[in-house]
Amino acid sequence: GEIRALRFGAHPDKVRLVVTTDRVLTYRAYMLADPVRLVIDTPSFRWRAGQITKPANLPVRDIRQGAHTPGQSRIVVDLDR
Repeated sequence: GEIRALRFGAHPDKVRLVVTTDRVLTYRAYMLADPVRLVIDTPSFRWRAGQITKPANLPVRDIRQGAHTPGQSRIVVDLDR
């Protein structure tokens, strides 16, 4: 599969992350602490979203992606809180 875009939406009580793909992907999303981050594991994908700019005025510190284990890719969003 392909990850084609990644974007954030700011709402009064939450931050929304939208991942656009070329097909339906199974995924597992969870939070980790120290440092606080959102982790999204999926089957292997090709990254076509290009460089993602950190959204202004949101608690996002960094965004990275890549292969995690054979057959699995990962998106990590580092957060301030």
